[in-house]
Amino acid sequence: MRKPAKTLALAGLLLAGPAFARAAEPDVADFLGQRGCVIGPGTLAEAEAEGITAAALEEFAARAVQMPGSRQTGEWLVVAPDLCSITFPLIESELTLDDPEVRASFSAVDAYAQHGDHGCFLDGDKLRSALQDSRGWDAERAFTAYLQLVGTGLQSGELAFHTDDPLRTPVGFALTTGICGEVPGMDVIREDHTLMMRHLDALIRDTATAVPCDEGASLMNMERPDFMTKITDGRYRNAWGWLELMMMAMAADWYEGTSLTRKGQPRPPLCHIAEE
Repeated sequence: MRKPAKTLALAGLLLAGPAFARAAEPDVADFLGQRGCVIGPGTLAEAEAEGITAAALEEFAARAVQMPGSRQTGEWLVVAPDLCSITFPLIESELTLDDPEVRASFSAVDAYAQHGDHGCFLDGDKLRSALQDSRGWDAERAFTAYLQLVGTGLQSGELAFHTDDPLRTPVGFALTTGICGEVPGMDVIREDHTLMMRHLDALIRDTATAVPCDEGASLMNMERPDFMTKITDGRYRNAWGWLELMMMAMAADWYEGTSLTRKGQPRPPLCHIAEE
């Protein structure tokens, strides 16, 4: 099948010599995987900053353009799963779950037990206020630190936002470690985290087909079948997995312009850009 002109044009911008002059460096796929397996604005500069040569990236781009499963969306080339597996980068956070302000912002393990919610839940408003008081941070920095902490915790599985009912909002982000992790249902929460991370590449690629790269776009789409339930033969049960995914994406800067007052705009591979 002939590739669209826009795709070939993108490759042409990257290519500076013969397409298959030498094998791509082994770490190119890993580098791109942590950036969503996309080649687009800024990719070359980021690659060179990580020690990847322009020639290696150029050759990888040439292979990707020809690979079935790669797709062009706007200025971005999303590399086929046979060449690149989508992962999140290791999210960096100024905070840890052991910081005193963070510890003090979790509920007692039985605080919501009378409502059927067992565990220690993070009070984000309380944490952000505490950070402003104790560290002298402004509201924006406190929000960014909170977002990074949550993203890091969700990525590692130390935090979860979990119920099996889409109409029942969880109390908050639940801590899954220590005595807080010794509550009913924690085995399901841990299994669901493992399943999401195992199928992250496929989940993100499926999500992109329904989510436009528009300002404020959410990764939730109630009109589409639950991809994770289907791909895991019913084992995955978290109705709020889409929010976990979105929070990790925001913390990883896969949403552009996220702030205290803006959700931001998702970028590929989370979404697709409509053809004009």
